[in-house]
Amino acid sequence: MVFGKGHSQNSLSRQMVDFMLNELDLTKFLTNLEGHYGIDEHFIASLQATEALGAPGTFTDECIRRNIKVGDVTRLKKF
Repeated sequence: MVFGKGHSQNSLSRQMVDFMLNELDLTKFLTNLEGHYGIDEHFIASLQATEALGAPGTFTDECIRRNIKVGDVTRLKKF
């Protein structure tokens, strides 16, 4: 599994959410993250970065290695 770092805010496709809820057993992954600082920033980013999971609608580390620009990655922050 690729350990990703991101933000606690995420935009996920319906297919990704269905995959996370119905196809994956995230118990062991969450147990391993427990007690670490910033698990909210690592949780979704790691799921999206791990190409081996075959999750739909992800932005994997392969996209980063190949410098693929994606125009529909969203982010809005209000402080």
